[in-house]
Amino acid sequence: MRFLPLLVLVVALPGCGLTLGLDPTPDGGLDAATRDAGVGVACGPVTCAAGLECCNPSCGVCTAPGAGCAAIQCIDAGPGDDAGMRRDAGPPDAGSASCGGIACVAGEECCVGCDGMPFCTAGGCPAMPCPALCTRSAECAATEWCDLDGVGCGGSGTCVPRPTACSDPCPGVCGCDGITYCNACDANVAGVEVERNTPCEFARGCVAMDTHSSGVCGTVVGYAWDGFSCRNIDCTCTGTECGLLYPSLEACQAAFASCACGGLLGLPCGTGDFCDYPIEASCGDGDASGACHPLTTGCTDIYMPVCGCDGMTYENPCEASSRGVAVKAEGICPVVGSP
Repeated sequence: MRFLPLLVLVVALPGCGLTLGLDPTPDGGLDAATRDAGVGVACGPVTCAAGLECCNPSCGVCTAPGAGCAAIQCIDAGPGDDAGMRRDAGPPDAGSASCGGIACVAGEECCVGCDGMPFCTAGGCPAMPCPALCTRSAECAATEWCDLDGVGCGGSGTCVPRPTACSDPCPGVCGCDGITYCNACDANVAGVEVERNTPCEFARGCVAMDTHSSGVCGTVVGYAWDGFSCRNIDCTCTGTECGLLYPSLEACQAAFASCACGGLLGLPCGTGDFCDYPIEASCGDGDASGACHPLTTGCTDIYMPVCGCDGMTYENPCEASSRGVAVKAEGICPVVGSP
């Protein structure tokens, strides 16, 4: 019986040289234990894109399901191993068809692309400078930014050169740092991905974000607007807007600075909004500031009486907000003259 030689793929990624041996057996290889180490999201220093699974979390290598997972061992890149270049595995033996599950014909070489997938080609494997994977611009060179390729403010992307010149149109876009930029180009110059194509302060209004802390720990995962101020989200975020958390308290406060009303300056609200106050602000007593909230509509008949800042009792908080009145206290208002 003749045994086929083991094909070796050498891949150098920034910070991690890789030796990839395409494992022909289902339970052998250098890194067989990590073969099913994760699917989809976490893969060591990177996040696998949708539809890919994690082959080796120690070096952050993703591959397509069913394509065969290479046996992988991280090594330090040696002389000649240029970071960011994909190497070839060399020509397979004549008649062999092993190339990560792909059938190569005689004369073809087994190569691996920037996506980590093997392929066959004639005439030698092409030199492919591969962009570095990243989750934020701080992981890229000073002249690059982390392009998340339209996936929002989460997931992984690639390091690409920052723009050097931007056009004049300035519709206003909201960056993932909670700051409004003229356009996407200006945001990218600053090393920031665009969260949405509207100014931050007008993208969602001043209503509370649907985010909540879950668990007890000392880890802050981001900051969110609770309708009146910015607060930290600890441990794990639950809610429909966890992907919109701000990276710092300052970024959150800057995004919602225009929501402030009342206070010492008596800041007004725009048409359709009213100056709402949290109960602890006592309707703005002592020059306390509030936040501009829209007049509510479609209130239910649920009886949950509250006392408004105008001294009137309302059936529920929604009814008070529909009249442009902040809530002073829960329950009915005290009768004038009563003890």
